[in-house]
Amino acid sequence: MKLKTLIMLFAALIFVSACSSSSESDPKPTEKPEVTPTPPTGNPDKGELGITMGDLEQDRWTETTPLKLRDTMVVVETTFKASNDPWYGYSGADVIVDWEPLYTAFAMSESQFEEALMEGNITFAAIEPGGNVVTEATANGYGYWFDAAGKVCQHGRNSVIAVETEDFRTYSVMQYPGAVKSGEKYTVCLGLFYEVEGVTYRATIQIDVNIMKEYTAADYEVAGTVKYDINISKEGGYNGESFMVDEDEICGYLGLTVNEFGNKLGSTCTLVPLNADGTDGDNTAGGDFGGWFDTRGTVGWGNGDLTYIEISARNPFYFSTGCHASHVSVGDEVTMNMQYRNMENLKACNVVVNATITQ
Repeated sequence: MKLKTLIMLFAALIFVSACSSSSESDPKPTEKPEVTPTPPTGNPDKGELGITMGDLEQDRWTETTPLKLRDTMVVVETTFKASNDPWYGYSGADVIVDWEPLYTAFAMSESQFEEALMEGNITFAAIEPGGNVVTEATANGYGYWFDAAGKVCQHGRNSVIAVETEDFRTYSVMQYPGAVKSGEKYTVCLGLFYEVEGVTYRATIQIDVNIMKEYTAADYEVAGTVKYDINISKEGGYNGESFMVDEDEICGYLGLTVNEFGNKLGSTCTLVPLNADGTDGDNTAGGDFGGWFDTRGTVGWGNGDLTYIEISARNPFYFSTGCHASHVSVGDEVTMNMQYRNMENLKACNVVVNATITQ
């Protein structure tokens, strides 16, 4: 009986020892799991927004509390032309910010994130270089004006770039007329701040603004020329002949498809009227593109204007023409030149329209 008792005690000791050894080798349940976020991708050449996520730092991981993400960043980029027009020069572009890295940073669902934004539980502000946070808007709605260094300023002489939003998803990026420079890049930052349990979580939205480099006719290689002969009625006046130009041939010279040209029109593709000497003319007509031409084929407006071309951005291959009836005579001939441009490869296609004035 005593022998049996000793054997049982010995077995118990072995079991306890084994359990103790096993527990020392098991991982602790409070260890932090590694999180490696995969940033969304985008191809700016296809009009997609590239998004870059900053490091997502973890905070307070325990067995009973969820993973908290303290900080993140998204970067969006836009490109537009510089403008000096004092009335219409506030042009720019809209950018769309992907919410997923933002609500993920706050450990929320998309619906929770939107509700918190609309109820004011998430603070929207501008972030200046050096980290200074400005909560008082200086532009319309939820918006800020920035100077060239990315510091918040009031609308006025120091203003360069403005960013405005109403829904925190679409941001309108604008310029102060005459303030931005061709080929320059400007960076501004906005922030979303959320506080819970004494910890502030921040999501930074960095907007990189590229101002297109301005080129003139001398910078382009004319890859091809397309010619058209038309008649414009003196009696018809402003209501002259309308016609389609060969979009496939023109875009082929530019190294683009027709759809690519349409998508890039206003950003890296454009049309300009050319003077008789081949230099750039100004759009003196009523369309998005075009101009009035005098007897020499020079672009202008006034006593010498004879005929015009107008082209809409909605259909950039449809030409509308007409004449100033009191300035023309039957038999007059005017040569009008338009140039299609691809700023990415500096290829151009000239469209020459030879107009004859008829009765």
